[in-house]
Amino acid sequence: MRKLFSFALVAVLLCGASAEAQRAVIGIVPFRNSTDLSDRLAEALADMLYTELVKPKKFRVVDRVALGTIMEEQSLGQSGAVDPATAAQIGKLRSADYMVIGTVTEAGTASSSAGIGGGRVPGLRRIPKIRLGQTKVSLAVDIRFVDTSTGEAVFAEMFRTESKKSGVKVGVVDFEGENPTGGALGRVVIQNISRKIMMAVYPAKISRINEAGNEVVLNYGDVLFDVGEVWDVYRQGEEIVDFDTGEVIGKEEVKVGSISTSRVQASMTYATITEGDIQVGDVCRPPFVDPTAEKSDKKKKKSGRFKRGKKK
Repeated sequence: MRKLFSFALVAVLLCGASAEAQRAVIGIVPFRNSTDLSDRLAEALADMLYTELVKPKKFRVVDRVALGTIMEEQSLGQSGAVDPATAAQIGKLRSADYMVIGTVTEAGTASSSAGIGGGRVPGLRRIPKIRLGQTKVSLAVDIRFVDTSTGEAVFAEMFRTESKKSGVKVGVVDFEGENPTGGALGRVVIQNISRKIMMAVYPAKISRINEAGNEVVLNYGDVLFDVGEVWDVYRQGEEIVDFDTGEVIGKEEVKVGSISTSRVQASMTYATITEGDIQVGDVCRPPFVDPTAEKSDKKKKKSGRFKRGKKK
């Protein structure tokens, strides 16, 4: 009986180790700061990304302190600017499959204000002057996501967001204090970065289809999906090779349908099939939005070409 129990325990441990071994390992190089703000902002953003990548339980993320220690021991990246080749070298020392190189390139506010009122009106007291203001806050981070096996970037992209606030009194947005009001923008940028990384390493896929054939289960939860979203579904085919370099640059994808998310949990999402013939293993992607068409619609609305019908 003891031998049977020991065998079962070993089997469970081996299964757990096998599942852990299948997870991609990601390292995050300390973010570089090229703004006028302190380095605390870059450190906070790197910490946010660490948290976001741990959430889906698909990756093993190298501890930032351990990574920094290796960089110091190997005298790597002392200038603060780490290139893909150096990042790959650092990653291999921690058995990382991918490395993230980040640079905060923009963080700040631009404010404007105008005064209205003021002066005296006969028979009345002095009217106070009211100042109306607007503050635009922006944050941008450049990211290079490096494959350590090749030393080349899987993608290199700028992630930027901004917000505007108007009113009688508009405060200054703080990126560096104990409770920075710019933290909300940071979370938006970091969530976009983490989602890009997730889709680059483990694309969202159909993991299961119910017996009725009208509902599917997806392999991500609330880190990627929200209730009520519509995603397109693609079936992957043959590999596509770059004509000039001979390298594999991706796989052929054919759209086979679409889904609408209905229930979102921590590690998986349920969705209803809205159209198409969908199979387990098909890849899900957000529907493409043509920015040119969106700008055209805005111009039409401003010019009055989009008008509501008059009531009869």
